[in-house]
Amino acid sequence: MQIRRIFTVILLCCVYTLTNAQGIVNDGARIVTINTPYIYIQGDYTHLGNAGILTDGQIQLEGDWINNGNNTVFETPNSHGAVVFLGTGTQLISGSHSTSFENITLNKTGDVYLTQDAYLYYNLTMTSGQFDLKANHIELGQNANVVSESNTNRIKSTDGSGIDGNGTGTIYTIRDNPSGNIANMGLTVNLTGNNITVARGHRVQAGTGSFTANNSVLRYFEISPYANNGGGQNITFNTCFTAELNGHDPTKLIMYQWYELYNSGDEYWHPLPDNLSGQALPISKTLDNGTLNYIRLTLGSEVKPLPVEMISTNASCEDNIRTISWSTASEQNSSSFDILASLDGQQYFKLGNVPAKGNASNVSKYFFTDDSWYDNQTIYYQINQLDLNGKTVAYYTKANPCAESEETSIELLTNPAKNEVWFEVKTNQSGQFGYQILSDLGQLITKGHFDAQKGIQNIKIDSQHLSNGLYLFLISNKQISESFKVIVSQ
Repeated sequence: MQIRRIFTVILLCCVYTLTNAQGIVNDGARIVTINTPYIYIQGDYTHLGNAGILTDGQIQLEGDWINNGNNTVFETPNSHGAVVFLGTGTQLISGSHSTSFENITLNKTGDVYLTQDAYLYYNLTMTSGQFDLKANHIELGQNANVVSESNTNRIKSTDGSGIDGNGTGTIYTIRDNPSGNIANMGLTVNLTGNNITVARGHRVQAGTGSFTANNSVLRYFEISPYANNGGGQNITFNTCFTAELNGHDPTKLIMYQWYELYNSGDEYWHPLPDNLSGQALPISKTLDNGTLNYIRLTLGSEVKPLPVEMISTNASCEDNIRTISWSTASEQNSSSFDILASLDGQQYFKLGNVPAKGNASNVSKYFFTDDSWYDNQTIYYQINQLDLNGKTVAYYTKANPCAESEETSIELLTNPAKNEVWFEVKTNQSGQFGYQILSDLGQLITKGHFDAQKGIQNIKIDSQHLSNGLYLFLISNKQISESFKVIVSQ
């Protein structure tokens, strides 16, 4: 059945009305249905040219929705008009042009595939069947919601081979000051700001550090823009269906936050505080301060933890004694660290072993002293992280010849910090150091000084008067000037 562009097709009645078609190619006609009639199409609906649909009824469709026209199809959208996908087998939302739907209802067996981006003014109702985003995106309008989603009738994302969790598509909405369970997508927030995008995806998230082989559940959320990783915001992860668990224990779920510490460039999955033992949904957590301008969250578990992440390695030499130091951002089931050395960066031999914290959600610092026979040479070090399950990941650093080592050095020990910020100061002569604390906008907050004795000591600078946020600490004397970005989280 083909509708030419010279016609306007109007269904106007006060009683129940049915129009039945094998398939429609609409090459420019205007279809108008009012007083809630419906059109039943056993085949495809193909939209061409400048055609339009004005409806407060249903278009019931057993075939594909194909928009090859020049517009988004529906005129004067209202909450009553809907495209209902029926029947068995796979149906597509496709074409060369995006469609802005009024409502979409799945009432079928099989999947509806999204092969073209789409917009939805009102509800996506999951009566029966699954909505596969594939690699495309559907935007939900200000009044749109996901309705009646369940374990068997859900939104998912597959790849070209049909593997669940491998597709990159998302369902998202853009709102001002988003609050509550946004669009009923399963995440409860209370955020401030305009034009904030809240997106839900179903691509599996890979673990970081020595847990790259481990994976998250088949659901994640991303919120942007939002400063400082959304630090201090309380967020509730409400729902993860059984079909999305991806092998995780539903009673031992852990919320993870994608995280960067003080602009280090190192990003990793960070288990949120007091969350290492795992629990059942819903899970409510307060986000930690970081330096990313967005929030990304997912779930893992004790069965398949996501991170044990090394964030820094360093080696220094003083008086022919080399100190190897390293930090981890978080640990799960970590056993110990083997320390190995090499003269050429190729052949390594073991120097010793340092026990690990095992499980930690905050930054942990480690040190190992090498006082072996190497004099004025560059030494390469390998730090092997060992897990309780037998996995090993290697990290590398090196120490320059001792003759090239700095006489004075300053190292930040606590980050994030609360009431006090601690530094390790090494100096070859006693004297006074000055410091300044600046806001992340460069405004001077306070300044002061401290005395350091010859040798190595830990120095604290008071930070209890600072509100939560990112600060720049400048420390200097006649020999050295260093700057450190510090996150204060009271």
